[in-house]
Parts: sequence; C-alpha cells; structure tokens
Amino acid sequence: MSDDLNFSVENLHTELTSIQTSVYHRSYLGLDNKGRIGVFADIALSYANNKNVFAYNQSTQNTYARTHQLKLSLHPGIVVFPMNNISTHVSMGIGGVSYNKTAYIRDGQTVGEREFSKANFKLDILDISIGLTIHL
Repeated sequence: MSDDLNFSVENLHTELTSIQTSVYHRSYLGLDNKGRIGVFADIALSYANNKNVFAYNQSTQNTYARTHQLKLSLHPGIVVFPMNNISTHVSMGIGGVSYNKTAYIRDGQTVGEREFSKANFKLDILDISIGLTIHL
C-alpha cells in the first residue's frame, strides 16, 4: 500500500501575472568613531499589480481576479564598511502596513470587489537580506 496521493485534473488553467515596483530610503547611524560599523533602517514603498486566472470549465474561461497592493515596510539592519566605497549588510524585515484591493472580473464586468488593509509588525525570519554594496 502506498501513501502517495495521485489524481488527475482535466481542463484546468491557472496563470499568475504580476508587475511590481519598489522605492526605498536608507538612513545610517554610525556606531564607532570612524563610521565603519553602523545600523540602518530601510523604509520601502512598493506597489504590485497581479492578475490571477483560475479556469476549470467553459463558463470560467473569461474570469479572473485583479489585485492592486500598496505596501510600506521597515527593514532595520547592521552595516560594515571594510573599505570607503564597499559595505556589507544584514537586515531583517519587521513588518509594515499594506492596502489591498481585489476586483473579480467575468467577461469584462466586475462581479465583486474586496478591499482590506492590515498592519503587521513582528520579526520575519523569512525576510532576511544579506548584501554587498559598492558605493560610487
């Protein structure tokens, strides 16, 4: 006897199209006299536009969900400047606020909408950034 789950689904179509952009600002605070070690905070403003298609029969072929998301997030971290124009950093996301608006569209007509916003501030170990920067 096998514990595997095996099944087939016919005439199923899924597709996700996403366009995203983001701008951020980084502020530094030196911890030593020469400014080689410091802490920083990245504040990022991002926008995403997603189209999610899930069609499984003839009546759902022209049905999709369009989502717009606006998000403001905070990423504090530690930076080290081993040379004047090179730095390494480690940062972790601690959350932010977001606004989402989803429209459900069938045959070009909006059949439903959902709007929600949320604020979430906690350490996110899945949002860790490790990097090397060359400053020109």
